[in-house]
Amino acid sequence: MKLSITIDKLKHTIIQMFIFILTFVISRKYFNNVYVFEWTSHRYYLYLWLGVLILTYLDKKYISYAITLANVIGLFIGQYLGDYIQSINIAKITNNTDAENIYRLSKHYGVFIWIFSIMLAILIAIMIGFIKRYKKLKNLSYK
Repeated sequence: MKLSITIDKLKHTIIQMFIFILTFVISRKYFNNVYVFEWTSHRYYLYLWLGVLILTYLDKKYISYAITLANVIGLFIGQYLGDYIQSINIAKITNNTDAENIYRLSKHYGVFIWIFSIMLAILIAIMIGFIKRYKKLKNLSYK
């Protein structure tokens, strides 16, 4: 098996790893006590960066950039939307609420939102790739 790492792949790899490392450092230094940032950084972003490296090597740079950007955007959306949902649910707790419902209403959905945003970005990137290929094939058939 021949390894072919081009300058273009190397450039994309460096950019994406820089974004992951910067996100990691900022999460640990400035957002260490913020739930989603702490959870993801302590789990090394579920090793998404490794998948990004592999996808970049396989010339799937649009999907790898989608994952990289969705990771960063999903952290913020997950944290703040999760906080909002949690505050709405906590407001529903009364003196008569049982322990099981208190636990359920106190749950923070930030990590789920973060993962969902990454999955959505992957799906959108794949759909854009299909649309581009379809348009290219359609244009070739008219020539």
